[in-house]
Amino acid sequence: MGQNLKTFETLVVRLITPPEVALWENLMAQHHYLGYRGLVGRHLRYVATLKNQWVALLVWANAALVPLRSKKTTVHGSL
Repeated sequence: MGQNLKTFETLVVRLITPPEVALWENLMAQHHYLGYRGLVGRHLRYVATLKNQWVALLVWANAALVPLRSKKTTVHGSL
């Protein structure tokens, strides 16, 4: 790498603040390839910034609790 690493700014990843939630959701809806329909359950929203400009959105969420049903399968005939 011919560039000096000191020329790169520090990437900062931080939790968003409550006043930033609407902006985060709007940007996610605009730019995510699947769109954005909201989050379910507990989650943490983060933003990555360079020179105080938002460059990436991140979210960590716990898995959705989906009740699982057992299925009885019957095989008809013989192999």
